[in-house]
Amino acid sequence: MFDKLKLRLISINMALLTTVFIVIFGVIFIITSNSINREINVNLNALIHNSKRPIPHSVNIVVELSNNGTIKNNLKAMKLVLIMILYKVLLIKF
Repeated sequence: MFDKLKLRLISINMALLTTVFIVIFGVIFIITSNSINREINVNLNALIHNSKRPIPHSVNIVVELSNNGTIKNNLKAMKLVLIMILYKVLLIKF
């Protein structure tokens, strides 16, 4: 009788702990995902509005291209900006 009760109590505790851990990790994932999406949107909006200076708190390379495709200026400090500038240049050319 006590063995059954002990097994039942352990099963309930394990189920509750598993549920709590899933909820905690889910909340952390959602908060992190929203933060990353917000940062990406800020960087993309800065690119769309022709921000020529590096975005603060970023860590990638920015390359400014001339109309003929040669490198005019390069600034180190932006996140995702090199890809976005190249994407923008390709959209303008094609």
